[in-house]
Amino acid sequence: AGETKYSKEEVLRELLCLSPINYSHVNEILSSIPFEGINDENIREAMRGRLVALLTFGKRISLDSKKYLVPEAGAWWFREIWLRDLYEGLFWSLNTYLIAGLYNFVASQIDFGFSLMNDHGMLPNFIVFEGERKTLNFESIDATLLFHRLVLKLGQITNDKALLEKAHKAFRKFVDAAREDKIKSVRIDGGLI
Repeated sequence: AGETKYSKEEVLRELLCLSPINYSHVNEILSSIPFEGINDENIREAMRGRLVALLTFGKRISLDSKKYLVPEAGAWWFREIWLRDLYEGLFWSLNTYLIAGLYNFVASQIDFGFSLMNDHGMLPNFIVFEGERKTLNFESIDATLLFHRLVLKLGQITNDKALLEKAHKAFRKFVDAAREDKIKSVRIDGGLI
């Protein structure tokens, strides 16, 4: 039996059917990226593929009357939001998002993080949504540290002093709580410290 061949366009269309993001929206983003300066077609295709991967997985949630599209920790079979993975992915892909003109998407993920911080400046490691109920897991400091690493990088790139100041206050709160031993039930094994 012969192997079925699919065009890149067919594969892209099939991938985007699994996503809450509209196909024409992704095509619009891809067509607006200044690829003219990149002569190697393989590099252009790799960049397009990376952007499609970044834009096709996500979960739409409402939190405190705001709506967010938040990437999951994997693909459609892993529908929980792991903030550790979210902020690590944003950190390593930040330049790709910014080049693609997706600053607002990154900013919304940072806003999402600030909205989830507890009284000690900690972010949950992951969130499970069951209907209207959400369960926040604060058993690790990974998400908190990765969040601040991302915010620092974005703040330095954009010279956003207000963002850096807000993050500094939150991180100070976290460090003070850790020094005063107020952060309980956190797994240190496997943490980023």
